[in-house]
Amino acid sequence: MLRAGAEGALAATAAGAVAGAIFPQRRLIFVGLALAWAACTIGTAGLAFGKKHGPAWFWRAFGLGAALRGAVLVALVAVAWRWEIGRTAALLLGYVAGLTGIILLEFRHLVKDLGGGAPVGLRRPPKS
Repeated sequence: MLRAGAEGALAATAAGAVAGAIFPQRRLIFVGLALAWAACTIGTAGLAFGKKHGPAWFWRAFGLGAALRGAVLVALVAVAWRWEIGRTAALLLGYVAGLTGIILLEFRHLVKDLGGGAPVGLRRPPKS
């Protein structure tokens, strides 16, 4: 889990570097990236817990993680609603770019075989 968090931070940093090349508001990009990393880390921890406790818990954790990411996005839009477009775009780009990179890493860590196989519900049926 610690490795996944470190890789997520690295992916968020890379996304921030790309976003920073586009927008000069690097501080807002960093805030968006930090919030994406926090939301994804909480979501991944929930999925790891759910994976160990069966299908019902896994899908509850999946739904709550998705809801958390959506709630953070809505909160960012609400906060930046009356800002100038450049500041709003930098904040949202930081969040979405970080979220995209980290979710890809999150999925890779969940699916790879760590002794328990793929997450419940994502396993291929056995060949007959």
